[in-house]
Amino acid sequence: MNAELRLRAAMAAHTGHVREKQEDAALVLEGLGFVAVADGMGGHNAGDVASQLAIEALREHFDHVANGTQPRGITGFLRRLGVGNQPGVALTDAIRTANRRILASARRDVRQRGMGTTVVTLWLCADRVHYAHVGDSRLYRSRGGELTQLTEDHSLLNEYLRLGVIGASEVATFPHKNVIVRAVGLSPGLDVDVGQAMALAEDRFLLCSDGLTDLVDDATIGALLASVDDPEAAARELVSHALNAGGVDNVTALVAHVSPLSNPIATEPVQEVKDDAAPVVVDSGDSASAAERRGR
Repeated sequence: MNAELRLRAAMAAHTGHVREKQEDAALVLEGLGFVAVADGMGGHNAGDVASQLAIEALREHFDHVANGTQPRGITGFLRRLGVGNQPGVALTDAIRTANRRILASARRDVRQRGMGTTVVTLWLCADRVHYAHVGDSRLYRSRGGELTQLTEDHSLLNEYLRLGVIGASEVATFPHKNVIVRAVGLSPGLDVDVGQAMALAEDRFLLCSDGLTDLVDDATIGALLASVDDPEAAARELVSHALNAGGVDNVTALVAHVSPLSNPIATEPVQEVKDDAAPVVVDSGDSASAAERRGR
């Protein structure tokens, strides 16, 4: 990671008002400039297991970098992976590792057959952000008050819109909004979408599950990211808006802020609104739900 820039992240999550368990999970490796969100597939067996397996696979894939120094640690890690200076390839490999891990677990346990998860990742390397995703969990960038969605949903709704089968006016009544056409853990062959963009100080990125975007429109998301300075407060506000709009699904909002290394944003990397937060892995390697932390 460029010595002039760093990524500071804060996450808020909630099970919502309808779901009985949390199927979202998150990863925060600030030392590496890497964050991720996974949303286990709610109509399938063991969605919570799938999302946590994905997050653990990502952590293990990047663990020895997060525990090293930067930027030499990142360069060395890419060299060890054999992908040169290609972070997008490293992200793809990591997600495909998660895919194999989930498939293997499902083969061992019939109760997990058919489980899957979305994954969206962001990695700050030097002066660029690299991202990869599968499914409909999204990545947004807020820059100078303008919100841009960097990922494209792998959903039936988006396919119908892209092909012109339905128009924008029919989105609200589309009966299969939550059907995704690509997920991690469903088949051995997995296409991963990757991208990159120039990173600027004061850029703000949002990684989130569809529990947020199904209930909170882009205009509201953009306004909150632009007006709430503290990433933790912004994440909490976003989740609260989803809950106030019905909270029909698990909701996770992970806000990552790019700042000069000499002027980091003082914020805790993991936060929860109330109820059980999404399981999260942080730099220390800890992985626990809010309920488990309270029980210690």
